[in-house]
Amino acid sequence: MQKNLPELKRVLLVEVAGSHDECLYTQINALREANVDLKLALDEGVSNRLISDTPKVIVRKHGDSNRDIVRAISAVISDYDPDTVVFNTAQGSIVRDLLLKFLFKKVRFVGIIHTTRKFKGSFTQRLINLKCREYLFLSQFLRKDVGDKPGFRLDYFYTLDFPYVTEKVLNFPNKRLVIIGGVEKRRKDLDGFIKMIHADTMRSYQFVFLGKSDSTKEEVQNFKETLEKEGLKDRVILFEQFVSHEEFAAELTKADFILPLIHPDTPSADQYFKNQIPGAMNVSLAWKIPMLIHEEYSSISELNDAAFYYNLNNFESTLAEIDSSIYQNKVEEMKQLSVYRTETQHERFMRFLRRENSDE
Repeated sequence: MQKNLPELKRVLLVEVAGSHDECLYTQINALREANVDLKLALDEGVSNRLISDTPKVIVRKHGDSNRDIVRAISAVISDYDPDTVVFNTAQGSIVRDLLLKFLFKKVRFVGIIHTTRKFKGSFTQRLINLKCREYLFLSQFLRKDVGDKPGFRLDYFYTLDFPYVTEKVLNFPNKRLVIIGGVEKRRKDLDGFIKMIHADTMRSYQFVFLGKSDSTKEEVQNFKETLEKEGLKDRVILFEQFVSHEEFAAELTKADFILPLIHPDTPSADQYFKNQIPGAMNVSLAWKIPMLIHEEYSSISELNDAAFYYNLNNFESTLAEIDSSIYQNKVEEMKQLSVYRTETQHERFMRFLRRENSDE
């Protein structure tokens, strides 16, 4: 540790964007293991979903204005007097307004970046950067994509802690593939998916969209109609309601593979791997369930030990070639790699908060 730096005693962890609560668990566990006093300032929805007994304050309810939210967070900072405030989602107008309010006050702010787009032309982010100069990215390839920024401390870590994670049981093949999240064309190549599962040899496989697929949305209705028309309905499982943590974990215990459904030259490619990570990646690494990824992304070396690669023409044969031995070796590789372990990521996170040098 560098000398003459203040000790890390109290941290306020803030999430008011209404999402990304899955990223909180790694930070909470790392801080509590390090015996750092911790308080959470949360959006009401995140607070209701989060499984943690960490002290928390709801600073955003439905209908609250930005001014109300900034005032509420400011009050928590004043009362709690943290030496570090961590934004779980360091973007948006609320974060901007709060940091401009604290621009000339001695409070340290650290941010988690979910999309590198914010470092590529966002005026709001430039205003946030006037006060916050320390950021963590959610993967090594995103950190490298941003490059060096004079005057900033930048690093990365993986958020691999989830509720109810269990050791991967090798019972291959269950012929069950999980797509993290619901039906959403912007995030997943649904047209490509239909082509991938159309072959008769895919009849014995089950594909689970593990997230809420809202049947009132037109894209979900269209997807269901396509499945019905193509005779594929029995191969796909959808959830029309919010998937609880328990259901989520139970489904993953039956999964052979995680399938991100991100393909080049589709909206999914604009969303993921270029500017941000898919949630499927952290789920795969946490549960040690291999991913099936399009070969376009095989250049992301940090995922090689967790992935098998395919293209839209050979998906069927790729699955057929993965026998029990090949599969078991992949899972064991994932279990052995330090970078895929939660304790390694706890250490990375804490080193950054303590201003220690990275081992990158």
